[in-house]
Order: sequence, then structure tokens, then C-alpha cells
Amino acid sequence: VVETKNDLLITAQIDQQFIAEGLKNPTNKIGVTVDRQRVLLTGIVDNAKLVKKANELAWRVSGVKEVIDEIQVKENKTLVSNFVNYFKDAAITAQISAKALLDKNISSLNFEVITINKVVYLIGTAQGSGEIKAISDIAARTVGVDKVISHIILVHN
Repeated sequence: VVETKNDLLITAQIDQQFIAEGLKNPTNKIGVTVDRQRVLLTGIVDNAKLVKKANELAWRVSGVKEVIDEIQVKENKTLVSNFVNYFKDAAITAQISAKALLDKNISSLNFEVITINKVVYLIGTAQGSGEIKAISDIAARTVGVDKVISHIILVHN
């Protein structure tokens, strides 16, 4: 419960800074996912300077143990293609989450799945390497996925 509270507090503080600094708006969308005080930054921005700024702001928040930068710099695409990509990514995330929920070898509550431009990012904690393999395999076999990047760590209770 303490970890969850800390993670929520870190997320709120980073989001607040990102909004104040213009890193969360219709043209720059940076997602913040926090697990055990490890911050995963995902999304799409206009230029590399914004990526650097996002990392700096995330590290300023008290309690952050790690910042994982998976922010992509935007290619020139139309607004329509951005909306289409967003919905394709949302469908990929939903499929992976549903399959993980039904898999008895996966404790799906321990994982977050984020999809950006057909790249699936996994973050969370696993009880064993078999669980990491199971969720990674589900993600890799999902139609439309180009790449899977795992930031899952092993924990032993």
C-alpha cells in the first residue's frame, strides 16, 4: 500500500510539472507510468529538447529511483494518421491486457502495458522469469505489434 501511495504521488507531481512546462498538450503527449518508484516515460513529442526536459523534470521529483526514457520524437504525420495510430495502439494494449488477465501463469495486476506506434512497453514486477516470458510472449504474438520492450523486474516475496 505504501508503494502504491508513493507511486501515485510521484505520478501526480510529474504530471503537474509536465502540464506546467507544456509537455502534456495536444501536440506533445508524454505518458507517465510509475511502478515501485521507477518512472517510465512514453509518448510522442515534437523534438529531442522536450525529451531531455521531461527526463530532467522527472528526476526532480522526490522519491524517484529510476527514470526510463522511452519517449519517441514525432515524425511528420497528419492528424488523421495520428488518430488512427492512437486507436490501433489502444486496441493492441486492450488485447494484451485481456489475454494476460485470462492467463493463469500471469498476475496481470502487477503489470502495465503501454503501446506507442506499435511498440509495446511492459513495466511491473514478476514473481519469476516464467511470468516475464508469458507476458512478453503474449505481447509479441499480438497482431500489429512491431516490437516489445520489457522493463519488468523480478521480485521475490
